[in-house]
Amino acid sequence: MRVGAVPRHLRIALAWTAGFNLASALVGMAGLTFGGGMGIPLEWIAGTVFTSYVWPGIILGCFVGGTQALACVGQWRRFHLAWGLHATAGLTMMIWIFIEIAIMLVWSPLHGIYFATGLVQTVLAILALGAWPRPFFAREPGRSTCTQARPSQDSRGEIAVREAAADDAARLGGLLADFNAEFETPTPSAAELASQFRSILAERSVIALLAEGRDGGRPVGFALLTLRPTPYFDGPLAQLEELYVVPALRDRGIGTALLVAAVEGVRARGSREMHIGVDEIDTDTRRFYERHGFVDRDPGQDSRMLLYLRELD
Repeated sequence: MRVGAVPRHLRIALAWTAGFNLASALVGMAGLTFGGGMGIPLEWIAGTVFTSYVWPGIILGCFVGGTQALACVGQWRRFHLAWGLHATAGLTMMIWIFIEIAIMLVWSPLHGIYFATGLVQTVLAILALGAWPRPFFAREPGRSTCTQARPSQDSRGEIAVREAAADDAARLGGLLADFNAEFETPTPSAAELASQFRSILAERSVIALLAEGRDGGRPVGFALLTLRPTPYFDGPLAQLEELYVVPALRDRGIGTALLVAAVEGVRARGSREMHIGVDEIDTDTRRFYERHGFVDRDPGQDSRMLLYLRELD
């Protein structure tokens, strides 16, 4: 299953914050080392180890600017450690402000601004690392009872989950296109995906589930599963290919309702095992599946399972 590691709006916010902090650090370094201290009185560092603002400028550029540069490069190169680098850069910015105030015993509005940008960057990085407040604020959904003929509902009865038919191909294509666009994944158009859904939904080995308003309103999420034979047990092996809920309605039990419906639906068809692929960095999604009994190790084994992919031209 393809999942987005970090939402696009969060990545953009981090990039802009780090860019601002990097530019500020470089301008400050240039002003302190080559610009005569930017007009800051030398009395402010009297009695310290510094006799001029040259070394403070160098430290500012190397430590504050350096960590910000590493965070920007890490995000640009799509390294998994980018979000940790952002957290480090934000903390470094805040520590720099603390030390600066402690040494000079002077406060200015700029200190507040730069401390705030460091704090924002740190918080955004922590969110990107997966520390969302969902486990604390999400509502527990009611037990879903979805089978092939019986829809399930979330805990408030506003959403029903049902098995999709060929007539739902356009709805499914639109949702999948939105899913891919949200996480900047290359994608065919919604119309092309709808055509594909019309074709695959005719297969008995494909199951699609739709979450929608009980009054037949617009769809708000979907799940796609495939079934394949296996020599290890009677019945098919299930694979959850996609699971998506529209951003505005997340954390309301809809994803859980879809997942529970998917499990019960494939169980009703004789499956005894379901597989899911998740990006390692996507800790939020991993925790979601782990809460529902999925593991990344074979029973009795200590080593983690890995999913390998190869594109075939």
